[in-house]
Amino acid sequence: VLPNPIVNISSNATSVNTGEGIQFGVGNSNASNYLWDFGDGGTANFSIPYYEFLFSGAYYVTLTGSIGNCSTVDTLLVYVGVVGSEDWFENKLQVYPNPTTDRVTLDVPHEQAYNLIIYNSKGQLVGRYSNKVGAVSVSMSAYKTGMYYFEVQIGNERSFKVVSKQ
Repeated sequence: VLPNPIVNISSNATSVNTGEGIQFGVGNSNASNYLWDFGDGGTANFSIPYYEFLFSGAYYVTLTGSIGNCSTVDTLLVYVGVVGSEDWFENKLQVYPNPTTDRVTLDVPHEQAYNLIIYNSKGQLVGRYSNKVGAVSVSMSAYKTGMYYFEVQIGNERSFKVVSKQ
């Protein structure tokens, strides 16, 4: 009988700009095998990965460490993206409920028409809504469980929100 491994995520940052990377590590973990899930569809199976996040949002990074058939999981919340002057509407976008099992509402408090583009965790286009104003209700019932990226485009401005479908 093997003991449960000790697993502790370490990182050089928990908040980065979009496109910047984070150096992750296993801290004082004693597992013999590691599996990383970066919360955006990316994975790694070695102990010290460097990972770049492509979209703004909050991601739960999980590390599963195992010894034989025994495993333990640790989770770290990482924030990606910053709000600059060009991202004036980012803080006002609301997505609810999030996580969702069926419908999700995107509320854009802006009087201009916008486009909503939905990507899956692999970056593949899975939905598009054009020339919307205000709130839009999106049915997620046909989508698989996982993370989705809602891109809102107003003119040359764009912003991303992460939606979790359960």
